[in-house]
Amino acid sequence: MIDLTIKKIIFLEYEFLFLLLIAAVSFTFFFQLKYRRKAFKAKTLKVIFSQLISQRVFGERLLIPNEIRDFESVIKILQDFDQIFSDSFWTSFKRWIIYDVFYEDFLSHINSTKWDKQILAIRALSMSFDPAYENYAFKFLKSKTVLLQLAIANYAVHIKNSELIYACIKYMSKISPSTIELFFRDSFFSSSCQTFQLLLNIYKRAEENERIICLKVLSEKTGFLTFELLKNDLMSNNLPLRWWAFHALKNIPTPGSVDFFEKNLNDPNWQIRFTSFFAIFNTKDEKRAAILEKGLSDSHFAIRLISGWGLKKLGEKGKSILINQQLPEAKKIGKYMLLTPSPTFDKLMERFVKSNL
Repeated sequence: MIDLTIKKIIFLEYEFLFLLLIAAVSFTFFFQLKYRRKAFKAKTLKVIFSQLISQRVFGERLLIPNEIRDFESVIKILQDFDQIFSDSFWTSFKRWIIYDVFYEDFLSHINSTKWDKQILAIRALSMSFDPAYENYAFKFLKSKTVLLQLAIANYAVHIKNSELIYACIKYMSKISPSTIELFFRDSFFSSSCQTFQLLLNIYKRAEENERIICLKVLSEKTGFLTFELLKNDLMSNNLPLRWWAFHALKNIPTPGSVDFFEKNLNDPNWQIRFTSFFAIFNTKDEKRAAILEKGLSDSHFAIRLISGWGLKKLGEKGKSILINQQLPEAKKIGKYMLLTPSPTFDKLMERFVKSNL
């Protein structure tokens, strides 16, 4: 009886494994077939578009059979061609394809409740902006889907729409700090000077938390912010805003900004002190070696480290100061700096500074 039960269990296990194998093979076959169909549609559409472009044809009635209609492939093909062409014919051709030949597909995607289809519609708008559909971008920004929100940020930057960019800034100020915010900022970092100018204008009229987001982007570019413009935020009671203003100021090496950093070397917040000492270090001025020497005795390890690194980079004068330290903490940093090989240590410090600034 027991042997019969064991055999039955073994048989059922083999039967289950066999069914799993059939299911796996079926799924593989299905996805391969789906991929091949999609690849065929994309290839056929690309051939059609290439012929039309080579013959400089657009504006005529063009019927694409349902068997090869695929809006995702259309957008990918147009984006590929967008890297090659930039003349007036190409601008008109794109509009014709999106808003005429594939207009029904575009409408079904932009009115869809599925985020992947909405992203395709936004990508289409990025290539051929139409103000009639501008409100959809503001609507989609409220979505909880990160990829769709990032598509909106890229779209806002691409079309240089100040109101939509401001809407993105407002949204980021509500989720900050978060990992998602970093992806938003990437959209702005890779943008043109015109977009940075729009951000600067937004910074001037924005609320405190919104200004923080603006500073996170503007602080990475020189030529936009000034000491005078940052003055109020440098004295703000909002610590994150104040710190980002300091972070931005360190990239503005003027006598006024350096003097300001010198006055904040004893600030209660270690990040403010760290940024101030780093700004002094960036001047690479031997006359400020005594200031860096004071940093060797700071209560926070990061300030002692950046001060020691700054003195080491000043050459013989800095090394002499490091050798002659008497206080225990300063002596320890001095010894550490002198014994560590420069190339390796420089790379480590660059990573350390990047993670703390």
